[in-house]
Amino acid sequence: MDAQTFFDKRLIPDQSIAQILAYCAGEFKPHAYVIPYGARDIAIKPYGVLIDFSYFATTMNMPKEIVLEKLQRLVVLERADVEFQENYALIYFDDKFVPRKWSVEAFDPTKNLKKISWEGWKQNDTAMFLIEQSMKYQEMAKTVFKDFALIVRDRTIDEINLNDYERYKKLLLDRKASNTTVNNYMRCLRASLKRAVRSRYILEDPFGGVKPMKQERRAPLVIGKVAFAELLEQIDAKWMKYLVRMAISTGMRRGEIINLRWKNVDELNSVIHIVESEDFKPKFNKSRDIPMNKGIRLLLEEIKIYQRDNEIESEYVFTDERGKRLLGNRVTKLFKEECRMYFGDDTKFHFHILRKTFATKLREGGVARNTIKALLGHASERTTSKYIGCSPEENEEAMENPILEEYIQ
Repeated sequence: MDAQTFFDKRLIPDQSIAQILAYCAGEFKPHAYVIPYGARDIAIKPYGVLIDFSYFATTMNMPKEIVLEKLQRLVVLERADVEFQENYALIYFDDKFVPRKWSVEAFDPTKNLKKISWEGWKQNDTAMFLIEQSMKYQEMAKTVFKDFALIVRDRTIDEINLNDYERYKKLLLDRKASNTTVNNYMRCLRASLKRAVRSRYILEDPFGGVKPMKQERRAPLVIGKVAFAELLEQIDAKWMKYLVRMAISTGMRRGEIINLRWKNVDELNSVIHIVESEDFKPKFNKSRDIPMNKGIRLLLEEIKIYQRDNEIESEYVFTDERGKRLLGNRVTKLFKEECRMYFGDDTKFHFHILRKTFATKLREGGVARNTIKALLGHASERTTSKYIGCSPEENEEAMENPILEEYIQ
């Protein structure tokens, strides 16, 4: 029997697994070989195949999440070895086999799962994954882990079921959490459980198929031109004025601004580099470049003069009046106080509103939505967005849009 017939999908009940195996049967070689991938070559061991997630999504209409789930199932069933990467996986069938009329349902995949308590998994996940994430995400994850422990108690992670989802959701709603907060916490929890699947502690996500709570769609709050000018005039601290102007004219996140170093301001190429440092990680761990327009360049020159006149020597672009490094909570608190003084105690404005105003005004100025996403460093949830890119020229053109100048002149 040839390989193609051996993996024929008529012999495999799970159609997605059958598709993957059929593809592998047509691709694997009995010897080592090299395959071009992107800008490099990847060495494949005997009877190995490269699974390109984007190829499966576009050609076979199989999203990355489904491919990952099915490959993980093959690993658990001991039918293949898989090396998982960000954009692809390497699957090997050396010393493995798929029997005729093999039934996924007839096989007991749970016998190879490793037992671990929720507390034990929390420690593992924190040490192996969360430590690499942003401080904000770590804080949310710690809250989620702590609260969910009240639900799971002394049970092992493989005993978690859909009832636990409902009980945890009720716990959050009883605390007056918004639907948005509930969804964010649930995404964080499910991401952890999916990592437990990959680590072979559970067979599958116990909350798979659960839909997020409905969120009220509201127009984004933005600060108008006149209100912004008056708010800026009200702020006494000069360093705070600089920081606010930077936020609304670049769309940078609070953490990106207060961690910006002079060495990452590329004056020669007129670009700001948002990059990882020893004590700062960009959101999603993704670096990006923000082109500087004339207003941003003038703002940075003002800051240089201010630091020089006040004898401030710092590697950071933004410091307080004494040259001390800024903390995110201090910036948030001060900005909220200024907004309450100007707009009233019931205002919903916070520092992030500057980023929303930046994005909204660019959109009103006719800048393409995908270009705005690139400037903001957003990660799209739509698979198709992965195939739509923005050129540096488009980003530069967006940053030169005159609609931003009215805020910073």
